[in-house]
Amino acid sequence: MPVRILMRSEVRALAERHEAAVAAAALDGRNAHQVGLDEMDRANLIARAIGAEFGIEHHAAFLEMYLQELKALTAHTLEETEAIIQKRITEESNTSHFGAMLGGLVLFILILWALSSR
Repeated sequence: MPVRILMRSEVRALAERHEAAVAAAALDGRNAHQVGLDEMDRANLIARAIGAEFGIEHHAAFLEMYLQELKALTAHTLEETEAIIQKRITEESNTSHFGAMLGGLVLFILILWALSSR
């Protein structure tokens, strides 16, 4: 019987489904952690089926690849989040600089007005 080789693209698609389910749960106000556990249970069922058909090595290989893909997705999400935070910090910094400049200008005008009215 020929041995079927695990395709990373297939495992990646499962990991992406996992991430999408967790994200959808969070957006819907459901418990994202529980949904994540449900998705891990689904992956474990798939791993057991692979192990039963092809052996423990394939079982372990699937789980390792699945966890690698989840880690890659998590790292990507963290990078995107960090970029959004940095953009927001820059925008707020620019806004606060503008506010300080505007406040300085108002103060300068008030000082000129006070000096000119003497």
